[in-house]
Amino acid sequence: MEIRLQLVTPPASVALSDSEFESHARATGQPIEQLSPYVQAATSHLEVISNRRFLTQTWRMFLDYFPDTGVITIPYSPLVSVTHIKYTDSSGTQHTFASSNYGVSTARTPGQIVLEYQKDWPTETLRHTDPIEIEFVCGWATPALVPPPIKQAIRMLASHYYEHREAVTIGTAAAVDEAELPLAASALIAPWRVFI
Repeated sequence: MEIRLQLVTPPASVALSDSEFESHARATGQPIEQLSPYVQAATSHLEVISNRRFLTQTWRMFLDYFPDTGVITIPYSPLVSVTHIKYTDSSGTQHTFASSNYGVSTARTPGQIVLEYQKDWPTETLRHTDPIEIEFVCGWATPALVPPPIKQAIRMLASHYYEHREAVTIGTAAAVDEAELPLAASALIAPWRVFI
């Protein structure tokens, strides 16, 4: 099933503070505005490859149809809650699917929406374009709750980006360093990857 995702509310803070990165990268005295992009880039990259979102944020997911099974898997973990499920029929009228019809499993990774016993998905004919909208909240509530291996992976990858701001020529000593540091970050994030 093809899904489309739209960020509604971004996180209010970052998983790794400027001072934490400044200390790790030994970049004391550098303007923060020069350091933040590396943390942001590392965080974004690690979120994408892990199918996680590290701090609380709200997303909308759009589907073309309800699944044949009674389960919808949420693509980003950890799932905190589902705000609503709405669907638009072929006449253009949007309806809210009552939350009493489904349960939300935040204990599973990835999180899931599961139909309750003897409940069914709506059977109306749906419009063609993005007829089903699911809004959900995901991510850890505070930077302190982000698991240490993830924070360390952000530190290492952001530091790597900071130290190697240009392309590396293959075959040089710098190329060896270029390969080793991302490998370490990759090893740290690997156990936290969510497969959908």
